[in-house]
Amino acid sequence: LPEPVIQEEVMIIPGLDGRKMSKSYGNEIPFLCEEKELRKKIMSLKTDSTGLDEPKTLKGSLVGDLFALFGAPSQFSDLEARLAKGGMGWGHAKEELFNVINEHVGEIRGRYTDIRANETLLRATLAKGAEKARAIAQPTLERVRYAVGIR
Repeated sequence: LPEPVIQEEVMIIPGLDGRKMSKSYGNEIPFLCEEKELRKKIMSLKTDSTGLDEPKTLKGSLVGDLFALFGAPSQFSDLEARLAKGGMGWGHAKEELFNVINEHVGEIRGRYTDIRANETLLRATLAKGAEKARAIAQPTLERVRYAVGIR
């Protein structure tokens, strides 16, 4: 049996409340939603009440966990250093997290929006995918049928 390869740092993607992201918990971040809604969701992330001038730790925070998934290591280090100095609030960090996520999903969101807005294109895309899947699956199903004696 194949062994799964799961990176420890990305095993669980945290949701808005810090628990595992899940629709059933109602804490998901809809990455393909409109920018305005994405910003609102990111800005609602739970953080502590550390004052603006006080130093903060990015590692181990919800903002930091999500930033590590989308930002480059150099961006993470930069934000971590600025938060550790003090003078920067969680709201500023959330805004930077929003920018990193938005940049990461922007092109995908644009394509998704275009496809969802054009019903004809959506149906054509689904039909094309079904055709490709059928072409791959049909020979395999023939071999399985032959092997089990159905054919």
